Amino acid sequence: MVKLKKKKSEARKLYDAGAKFPGGFISGNYYRLGDFDECMATAGIGSNGREIKGKYCVANVHVTEDENYRRDRISREQLTNDDLFALEFSPMSSAWDVVEYKGDKSKHRRDHLKWGICFPSACSASELEEALAKTLETAGRPLKIKTGVTVEPSLCTVDEPMVWTEYDFVFWLVHSIAGLLLLLCTTSTIWDAKLRKKDKEYVDSLGKTATGLTAYLQFVNNNNPTTACQNADHRNLPKKKGDTGGLNVMFGMRFVSMGFIILCHSLLNVIQGPLVNPEMVEKGNRNPFYMWFLHGDLVVDTFFTTSAFLLSYFLLRELEKQKISTIKLIFFRYIRYLSLFVHRLTPTVLIMVLFYASLLEKIGSGPYWKSTVATERDNCQENWWTNVLYINNYVNPDKMLQAIKGFVSVLLTPQITSSIDPNLNTTLISFLHNLTDNKLLYYNYYPSHSRAGPYMVGLLAGYLHHKLNLNERKLSKRMYHAMFCIAIILLFGPIYYAALFYIPSRQYYPVEAALYAGLNRSIWGAGIALLIISMSSGQIGLLTNILNQKIFIVLGKLTYSAYLCHFVFQLVLIGTKRSSFHLTYYNMFMIWLVNIVSTYIVSLFLYLMIECPFRDLAALAAKGKKKT
Repeated sequence: MVKLKKKKSEARKLYDAGAKFPGGFISGNYYRLGDFDECMATAGIGSNGREIKGKYCVANVHVTEDENYRRDRISREQLTNDDLFALEFSPMSSAWDVVEYKGDKSKHRRDHLKWGICFPSACSASELEEALAKTLETAGRPLKIKTGVTVEPSLCTVDEPMVWTEYDFVFWLVHSIAGLLLLLCTTSTIWDAKLRKKDKEYVDSLGKTATGLTAYLQFVNNNNPTTACQNADHRNLPKKKGDTGGLNVMFGMRFVSMGFIILCHSLLNVIQGPLVNPEMVEKGNRNPFYMWFLHGDLVVDTFFTTSAFLLSYFLLRELEKQKISTIKLIFFRYIRYLSLFVHRLTPTVLIMVLFYASLLEKIGSGPYWKSTVATERDNCQENWWTNVLYINNYVNPDKMLQAIKGFVSVLLTPQITSSIDPNLNTTLISFLHNLTDNKLLYYNYYPSHSRAGPYMVGLLAGYLHHKLNLNERKLSKRMYHAMFCIAIILLFGPIYYAALFYIPSRQYYPVEAALYAGLNRSIWGAGIALLIISMSSGQIGLLTNILNQKIFIVLGKLTYSAYLCHFVFQLVLIGTKRSSFHLTYYNMFMIWLVNIVSTYIVSLFLYLMIECPFRDLAALAAKGKKKT
């Protein structure tokens, strides 16, 4: 303060970089972040000869009305709003009727102010908290306002030199290998293109679906595969006579589901951060149309249903061809499938884990960068092994890596356990359950058994689809249309029924809530299953034709890589925010568009360089052992 009075430039910058008196506070615009970059650029020499740096912190200021003044005001004005969940207020009512928190969790709290403050780096967060509390107490006393201040060290940032750890060296080693793979893939593609022009026999030997990746596999494995990576996922999908693609529609469904998940995550991260107009979100919470975003987590169950559907269907097809013991065939096919599944995903998961543990923290900055990205880094460094072993949905789920989100673990766990021993699921779950004490979210959302409903529905649907294909008497077009309509009802039902639980004044019925919580995912899975069966018949028309397009086959194969890497862009969106965001449909669409394009560009590289080659190499190795 002495230097500020003397008009010292560094003191002026510290003061100028911090936020001043808040505006738009009543409407819910309670973020005042100041100028983060100006604070980080502030530097000078103190009177003791030591360097002074700017330190940026986001203080949480809790504002309440003096209780005695509140009673006097209510008795004097007699204009208090008795509706605890009101969104609209009388223009004659007190501002405190709007600001005061009354327990409505669907509304942004207006009694909390996020205040960006810049001060010398020599001061600690607790010292800032104490000084700010005294200042606000003095300023608020004549206005009959009480304040409470907290400053979390994780929300304080100082411009410090980059520090390299052992995780960074491992990361660069792995990415050097990835660079080598990229070089091999590029050179082999060029080699493949030249051979295609010169040697016709070479083209005939590879087939029409071969790509440069086939040459890459030949180069690294000295083998001569006849199927390329591009068609490995759907080469066994049946194409019935009169059909327009059969089960290939599932690739389109995967892409649409992934696009919607990215949209929901983008919207969630936007509305959790600084907003100029949170009233738009509050009104959306009461609008049934927005239930697709409020309960969009159901879309994730699409992947569990489709995965179980394909597994059941192809196992039954193999049982029709192979005349061996059913249990033996199921066991070996399950193990082979899981082996390819793990070989396909684990290298990509490992790359993402190393990226989170090291490099991600170094690619950006912002008021919330340390509290979001640094937290992810610490969780990843501490629990990397749970992510690689796919048990992060049971072991320390409160410190789960956001890139994985438990999705892969939840999908993989029931397949592993059920392929070995049906009773092992319960035993393993009970054992892992005791390893950590978690919140309700980690019991109901992340564990594998919470997704058992849509997974079992997928298994039954695969059996039904197999029987329908074997039946010589085919279903009529009307039956498939009816099946499609029922599927739409089953998909829309749990989404819009959930809107009843978002009515703040509605009475709570425990039995109703329990039934909905237990059945909503299974109902969604049944809708997805009927949608697959009806569209794979080729009788639905336009929608089937759209989802059967080759572009969706390509994009559908990138789903796993997209799910693993898309949250990186979400974290960057949160951590680098310097100011409040004005939420509009257009702005939200542009954020989603940038996220989905960026995600699928990165996913393409992950798929071509890591996921696909390692999967095919594992398959080739298995074939080689079989021949031996």
